[in-house]
Amino acid sequence: IDGDTLPLNGEPTDIKIGPNVIYDGRVQRQWLKESVRASEATWKFGFGHYQYGSNGNYGDGDEAFKAAIEETMCDEVQFYFHGHEHDMRWLLPQETCGRTNFLVSGAGAHVEVRPALNLGFPEVFNYRATSGFVWIEAVEDKLHIVFYGEHGGVPEMVFEKTVTKAEMGW
Repeated sequence: IDGDTLPLNGEPTDIKIGPNVIYDGRVQRQWLKESVRASEATWKFGFGHYQYGSNGNYGDGDEAFKAAIEETMCDEVQFYFHGHEHDMRWLLPQETCGRTNFLVSGAGAHVEVRPALNLGFPEVFNYRATSGFVWIEAVEDKLHIVFYGEHGGVPEMVFEKTVTKAEMGW
């Protein structure tokens, strides 16, 4: 199961993941929805492999997957982190997903070299020059986000920003 988001992609049906194990995506969706809403955490993050929407190579997310994210996380988590795209981006909230921001960190192994799409999603930052990663630190109502690229085999900061929940409209 790819990053535990594959069962959310498409109709939530039973998926056999072993000789005696059946995975029910409907159960995961319900659990995710209830858990996110019940959480009293200062910061709420969702993590998965697939994108909700992106200006990257793979573009907009699958409609069924987007519907699942809208049902479970949109306007409930401050950030949805995902890979799938072979780059790094910080996308601002999209109208269909409330206040949720999107952080893409899919450049750990390599950067996709084909031309990126630009679907017009507003971005705080994007980086496609090298492989890299995103580092975050949450302290009370502040979130410090740092994007690192690889330069000569050494990580080098390419963007950083600190935000508060209030600045993000939460």
